[in-house]
Amino acid sequence: MNIRDLAFRFLPALLLLAFTLSFVVTSFDYKADTRAMPLVIAVLTVVLLVLELLAQRRDRIGEVLRRFFTGKSHLPVGTPGKTPSVGREIGAVLWVVAFLVLAILVGFYIAIPVYVFAYLAIYVRKPPLISAITALGIVALLYVLFEVLLSYPIFSGVLFGGYM
Repeated sequence: MNIRDLAFRFLPALLLLAFTLSFVVTSFDYKADTRAMPLVIAVLTVVLLVLELLAQRRDRIGEVLRRFFTGKSHLPVGTPGKTPSVGREIGAVLWVVAFLVLAILVGFYIAIPVYVFAYLAIYVRKPPLISAITALGIVALLYVLFEVLLSYPIFSGVLFGGYM
């Protein structure tokens, strides 16, 4: 195992972890009601980053996590991964841009399920039923988290009276 391989596998997650932990630390300077949202998001991000670091290990724990999250257990030694084509990378960026435009126009509760369904069904080629269930599940989870538990209204889009 060389330094380049270690850096490729662990450095991005470690940098994001340090950045996220800085949000956790600075959130304690806010009032309790103001810090709730950044703290919830930061803690969830820390959990996901720790799982990512564990998944990058080349042992049984890493293999189990990789299989659970991606369906692939093998990470070839010495090869960081297949480099995607420029067209595929541009496509990925355009998906995000389209989501942002849609979210600004119609709000998150419409943009998220439309984006998730379209991305999974068209770009990833998942079955439509799986794409629809995933999209509706995500928006339901967000609604419960923000509207019900946190009483925090989500941006409704400029076409529906939201302002920026």
